[in-house]
Amino acid sequence: MGTVFDAVTLGSLYALLAVGLSLVYGVVGIPHFAQAGVLATAALLMVFLGTAGLPFVAMVLIGMLAAGVLAILIERLAYTPILRGNPTAVAGPAVALGILLILDSANLLVWGAQRRVIPVPYGSTSVTLLGERIAVLRLVVVGLAVIAITALQLFLRRTRTGRSIVAVSQDQVAARLVGVGVRRTTTAAFFISGLLAGVAALAFGTLTPAYPYMADTVILSAFVVIIIGGLGSVPGAIVGGFLVGIAEVAGTALISGAYAPVYAFVVLLAVLMVKPNGLFGRKVRSS
Repeated sequence: MGTVFDAVTLGSLYALLAVGLSLVYGVVGIPHFAQAGVLATAALLMVFLGTAGLPFVAMVLIGMLAAGVLAILIERLAYTPILRGNPTAVAGPAVALGILLILDSANLLVWGAQRRVIPVPYGSTSVTLLGERIAVLRLVVVGLAVIAITALQLFLRRTRTGRSIVAVSQDQVAARLVGVGVRRTTTAAFFISGLLAGVAALAFGTLTPAYPYMADTVILSAFVVIIIGGLGSVPGAIVGGFLVGIAEVAGTALISGAYAPVYAFVVLLAVLMVKPNGLFGRKVRSS
Protein backbone atom coordinates (compact mmCIF):
# COMPACT_ATOMS: atom_id res chain seq x y z
CA MET A 1 0.00 0.00 0.00
CA GLY A 2 2.84 2.38 0.83
CA THR A 3 4.47 1.82 -2.55
CA VAL A 4 1.17 2.41 -4.33
CA PHE A 5 0.61 5.67 -2.51
CA ASP A 6 4.20 6.75 -3.20
CA ALA A 7 3.48 6.23 -6.92
CA VAL A 8 0.24 8.20 -6.69
CA THR A 9 1.98 11.05 -4.83
CA LEU A 10 4.87 11.27 -7.28
CA GLY A 11 2.54 10.92 -10.27
CA SER A 12 0.36 13.73 -8.93
CA LEU A 13 3.37 16.01 -8.56
CA TYR A 14 4.62 15.25 -12.07
CA ALA A 15 1.13 15.75 -13.52
CA LEU A 16 0.81 19.11 -11.76
CA LEU A 17 4.15 20.30 -13.11
CA ALA A 18 3.58 18.88 -16.59
CA VAL A 19 0.15 20.48 -17.03
CA GLY A 20 1.65 23.96 -16.66
CA LEU A 21 4.42 23.12 -19.13
CA SER A 22 1.94 21.63 -21.58
CA LEU A 23 -0.35 24.66 -21.38
CA VAL A 24 2.48 27.03 -22.35
CA TYR A 25 3.87 24.75 -25.03
CA GLY A 26 0.46 24.40 -26.62
CA VAL A 27 0.12 28.18 -26.96
CA VAL A 28 3.63 29.34 -27.89
CA GLY A 29 5.48 26.15 -28.81
CA ILE A 30 8.30 26.78 -26.34
CA PRO A 31 9.50 24.26 -23.72
CA HIS A 32 8.98 26.46 -20.68
CA PHE A 33 11.94 25.28 -18.56
CA ALA A 34 11.75 28.59 -16.67
CA GLN A 35 8.73 27.11 -14.89
CA ALA A 36 11.24 25.53 -12.49
CA GLY A 37 12.50 28.98 -11.53
CA VAL A 38 8.95 30.29 -11.09
CA LEU A 39 8.18 27.33 -8.82
CA ALA A 40 11.30 27.90 -6.71
CA THR A 41 10.56 31.62 -6.41
CA ALA A 42 7.02 30.92 -5.21
CA ALA A 43 8.22 28.31 -2.72
CA LEU A 44 10.93 30.56 -1.26
CA LEU A 45 8.47 33.45 -1.01
CA MET A 46 6.04 31.19 0.85
CA VAL A 47 8.83 30.18 3.23
CA PHE A 48 9.60 33.85 3.92
CA LEU A 49 5.95 34.83 4.41
CA GLY A 50 5.17 31.82 6.57
CA THR A 51 8.23 32.37 8.75
CA ALA A 52 7.23 36.02 9.13
CA GLY A 53 3.96 34.89 10.67
CA LEU A 54 1.54 35.46 7.79
CA PRO A 55 -1.58 33.24 7.96
CA PHE A 56 -1.32 30.06 5.91
CA VAL A 57 -4.05 30.93 3.38
CA ALA A 58 -2.64 34.42 2.78
CA MET A 59 0.85 32.95 2.37
CA VAL A 60 -0.36 30.52 -0.30
CA LEU A 61 -2.46 33.06 -2.20
CA ILE A 62 0.32 35.65 -2.30
CA GLY A 63 2.81 33.01 -3.44
CA MET A 64 0.50 31.83 -6.23
CA LEU A 65 -0.28 35.35 -7.43
CA ALA A 66 3.41 36.27 -7.39
CA ALA A 67 4.14 33.21 -9.52
CA GLY A 68 1.38 34.20 -11.94
CA VAL A 69 2.74 37.74 -12.29
CA LEU A 70 6.29 36.43 -12.72
CA ALA A 71 5.12 34.11 -15.50
CA ILE A 72 3.50 37.05 -17.32
CA LEU A 73 6.72 39.06 -17.02
CA ILE A 74 8.68 36.17 -18.54
CA GLU A 75 6.21 35.98 -21.42
CA ARG A 76 6.28 39.74 -22.05
CA LEU A 77 10.00 40.36 -21.62
CA ALA A 78 11.55 37.14 -22.92
CA TYR A 79 9.26 35.08 -25.14
CA THR A 80 7.23 37.75 -26.93
CA PRO A 81 10.27 39.46 -28.55
CA ILE A 82 11.56 36.21 -30.07
CA LEU A 83 8.09 35.11 -31.16
CA ARG A 84 7.50 38.46 -32.83
CA GLY A 85 10.72 38.18 -34.80
CA ASN A 86 10.51 34.44 -35.44
CA PRO A 87 7.11 32.73 -35.06
CA THR A 88 8.73 29.28 -35.14
CA ALA A 89 10.63 30.16 -31.92
CA VAL A 90 13.82 28.29 -32.80
CA ALA A 91 15.61 30.15 -30.00
CA GLY A 92 12.83 29.34 -27.53
CA PRO A 93 14.55 26.50 -25.62
CA ALA A 94 17.77 28.50 -25.20
CA VAL A 95 15.83 31.54 -23.97
CA ALA A 96 13.82 29.37 -21.56
CA LEU A 97 17.01 27.89 -20.10
CA GLY A 98 18.55 31.36 -19.88
CA ILE A 99 15.57 32.66 -17.92
CA LEU A 100 15.81 29.65 -15.62
CA LEU A 101 19.47 30.43 -14.90
CA ILE A 102 18.62 34.09 -14.24
CA LEU A 103 15.85 33.13 -11.81
CA ASP A 104 18.09 30.60 -10.06
CA SER A 105 20.81 33.22 -9.59
CA ALA A 106 18.34 35.87 -8.45
CA ASN A 107 16.81 33.49 -5.90
CA LEU A 108 20.27 32.56 -4.64
CA LEU A 109 21.14 36.25 -4.26
CA VAL A 110 17.88 37.17 -2.50
CA TRP A 111 17.18 34.10 -0.36
CA GLY A 112 20.57 32.40 -0.06
CA ALA A 113 21.35 28.69 -0.41
CA GLN A 114 19.83 27.56 2.87
CA ARG A 115 17.21 24.82 2.52
CA ARG A 116 13.95 25.47 4.34
CA VAL A 117 10.59 23.68 4.34
CA ILE A 118 7.42 25.69 3.73
CA PRO A 119 5.68 26.00 7.13
CA VAL A 120 2.24 24.37 6.97
CA PRO A 121 -0.21 23.62 9.81
CA TYR A 122 -0.46 19.93 8.87
CA GLY A 123 3.27 19.25 8.56
CA SER A 124 3.59 16.60 11.29
CA THR A 125 0.13 15.05 11.02
CA SER A 126 -0.58 11.55 9.75
CA VAL A 127 -3.70 9.45 9.29
CA THR A 128 -4.45 5.74 9.03
CA LEU A 129 -5.53 4.69 5.55
CA LEU A 130 -6.30 1.04 4.76
CA GLY A 131 -4.34 -0.03 7.80
CA GLU A 132 -1.24 2.05 7.07
CA ARG A 133 -0.07 5.38 8.44
CA ILE A 134 0.08 8.02 5.70
CA ALA A 135 1.49 11.52 6.16
CA VAL A 136 -1.11 14.21 5.56
CA LEU A 137 1.51 16.03 3.47
CA ARG A 138 1.23 13.29 0.83
CA LEU A 139 -2.57 13.42 0.88
CA VAL A 140 -2.39 17.17 0.39
CA VAL A 141 -0.10 16.78 -2.65
CA VAL A 142 -2.60 14.41 -4.28
CA GLY A 143 -5.51 16.65 -3.32
CA LEU A 144 -3.83 19.78 -4.68
CA ALA A 145 -3.11 18.04 -7.98
CA VAL A 146 -6.68 16.77 -8.33
CA ILE A 147 -8.24 20.13 -7.46
CA ALA A 148 -5.88 22.19 -9.65
CA ILE A 149 -6.15 19.92 -12.69
CA THR A 150 -9.93 19.56 -12.37
CA ALA A 151 -10.30 23.34 -12.05
CA LEU A 152 -8.08 23.82 -15.11
CA GLN A 153 -10.10 21.36 -17.17
CA LEU A 154 -13.37 23.09 -16.21
CA PHE A 155 -11.81 26.47 -17.02
CA LEU A 156 -10.62 25.33 -20.45
CA ARG A 157 -13.96 23.80 -21.36
CA ARG A 158 -16.51 26.19 -19.85
CA THR A 159 -15.06 29.69 -20.06
CA ARG A 160 -14.49 31.90 -23.06
CA THR A 161 -10.85 32.48 -22.18
CA GLY A 162 -10.32 28.77 -21.66
CA ARG A 163 -11.82 27.90 -25.03
CA SER A 164 -9.63 30.59 -26.59
CA ILE A 165 -6.54 28.95 -25.10
CA VAL A 166 -7.60 25.60 -26.56
CA ALA A 167 -8.26 27.20 -29.95
CA VAL A 168 -4.87 28.94 -30.03
CA SER A 169 -3.09 25.73 -29.03
CA GLN A 170 -4.80 23.85 -31.87
CA ASP A 171 -4.34 26.40 -34.65
CA GLN A 172 -3.18 29.94 -33.92
CA VAL A 173 -3.90 31.27 -37.42
CA ALA A 174 -7.44 29.90 -37.50
CA ALA A 175 -8.07 31.20 -33.97
CA ARG A 176 -7.00 34.70 -35.03
CA LEU A 177 -9.28 34.55 -38.10
CA VAL A 178 -12.35 33.81 -35.97
CA GLY A 179 -11.62 36.76 -33.68
CA VAL A 180 -9.63 35.23 -30.83
CA GLY A 181 -7.24 37.73 -29.23
CA VAL A 182 -4.05 35.67 -29.44
CA ARG A 183 -1.97 38.16 -27.46
CA ARG A 184 -4.45 38.31 -24.59
CA THR A 185 -4.96 34.56 -24.67
CA THR A 186 -1.21 33.90 -24.48
CA THR A 187 -0.93 36.17 -21.44
CA ALA A 188 -3.81 34.32 -19.77
CA ALA A 189 -2.14 30.97 -20.45
CA PHE A 190 1.11 32.14 -18.86
CA PHE A 191 -0.71 33.54 -15.83
CA ILE A 192 -2.48 30.22 -15.32
CA SER A 193 0.80 28.34 -15.72
CA GLY A 194 2.23 30.60 -13.01
CA LEU A 195 -0.68 29.83 -10.68
CA LEU A 196 -0.09 26.12 -11.30
CA ALA A 197 3.59 26.65 -10.47
CA GLY A 198 2.48 28.23 -7.19
CA VAL A 199 0.33 25.20 -6.39
CA ALA A 200 3.22 22.91 -7.30
CA ALA A 201 5.52 25.00 -5.08
CA LEU A 202 3.26 24.37 -2.09
CA ALA A 203 3.10 20.64 -2.88
CA PHE A 204 6.81 20.22 -3.62
CA GLY A 205 8.06 22.63 -0.96
CA THR A 206 6.37 20.69 1.83
CA LEU A 207 7.79 17.32 0.73
CA THR A 208 11.34 18.57 0.22
CA PRO A 209 13.19 21.70 1.43
CA ALA A 210 12.88 24.81 -0.73
CA TYR A 211 16.06 26.27 -2.21
CA PRO A 212 16.91 28.09 -5.49
CA TYR A 213 17.58 24.94 -7.55
CA MET A 214 14.88 22.77 -6.02
CA ALA A 215 12.95 22.07 -9.25
CA ASP A 216 15.70 22.14 -11.89
CA THR A 217 16.01 18.36 -12.10
CA VAL A 218 12.32 17.64 -11.60
CA ILE A 219 11.35 19.97 -14.47
CA LEU A 220 13.31 17.79 -16.88
CA SER A 221 11.28 14.77 -15.79
CA ALA A 222 8.13 16.85 -16.17
CA PHE A 223 9.12 17.73 -19.73
CA VAL A 224 9.65 14.03 -20.45
CA VAL A 225 6.12 13.57 -19.13
CA ILE A 226 4.60 15.99 -21.65
CA ILE A 227 6.49 14.32 -24.50
CA ILE A 228 5.05 10.98 -23.37
CA GLY A 229 1.55 12.44 -23.22
CA GLY A 230 1.89 14.47 -26.43
CA LEU A 231 3.24 18.00 -26.67
CA GLY A 232 0.55 20.54 -25.85
CA SER A 233 -1.95 17.95 -24.55
CA VAL A 234 -3.23 18.58 -21.02
CA PRO A 235 -4.86 15.11 -20.69
CA GLY A 236 -1.62 13.62 -21.99
CA ALA A 237 0.35 15.46 -19.31
CA ILE A 238 -1.88 13.94 -16.63
CA VAL A 239 -1.57 10.38 -17.95
CA GLY A 240 2.15 10.78 -18.59
CA GLY A 241 2.72 12.09 -15.06
CA PHE A 242 1.21 9.02 -13.48
CA LEU A 243 3.02 6.65 -15.86
CA VAL A 244 6.38 8.18 -14.94
CA GLY A 245 5.49 8.26 -11.23
CA ILE A 246 4.59 4.57 -11.29
CA ALA A 247 7.72 3.68 -13.27
CA GLU A 248 10.06 5.54 -10.90
CA VAL A 249 8.54 4.10 -7.73
CA ALA A 250 8.39 0.57 -9.16
CA GLY A 251 11.95 0.82 -10.50
CA THR A 252 13.22 2.10 -7.15
CA ALA A 253 11.48 -0.73 -5.28
CA LEU A 254 12.51 -3.51 -7.68
CA ILE A 255 15.93 -2.35 -8.89
CA SER A 256 17.50 0.72 -7.25
CA GLY A 257 16.73 4.35 -6.53
CA ALA A 258 20.12 5.29 -7.99
CA TYR A 259 18.65 4.97 -11.48
CA ALA A 260 15.45 6.95 -10.80
CA PRO A 261 16.00 9.50 -13.62
CA VAL A 262 16.49 6.67 -16.12
CA TYR A 263 13.06 5.12 -15.55
CA ALA A 264 11.25 8.12 -17.04
CA PHE A 265 13.27 7.81 -20.24
CA VAL A 266 12.57 4.07 -20.42
CA VAL A 267 8.84 4.88 -20.39
CA LEU A 268 9.44 7.62 -22.96
CA LEU A 269 11.21 5.24 -25.37
CA ALA A 270 8.55 2.56 -24.91
CA VAL A 271 5.73 5.02 -25.66
CA LEU A 272 7.44 6.65 -28.64
CA MET A 273 8.09 3.28 -30.27
CA VAL A 274 4.33 2.72 -30.35
CA LYS A 275 3.07 6.33 -30.56
CA PRO A 276 5.78 8.58 -32.10
CA ASN A 277 3.75 11.73 -31.33
CA GLY A 278 3.00 10.74 -27.74
CA LEU A 279 -0.15 9.23 -26.30
CA PHE A 280 -2.38 12.18 -27.15
CA GLY A 281 -0.11 14.05 -29.58
CA ARG A 282 -1.15 15.48 -32.92
CA LYS A 283 0.82 14.87 -36.09
CA VAL A 284 0.89 18.53 -37.04
CA ARG A 285 1.03 21.59 -34.86
CA SER A 286 0.13 24.90 -36.48
CA SER A 287 2.11 27.93 -35.44
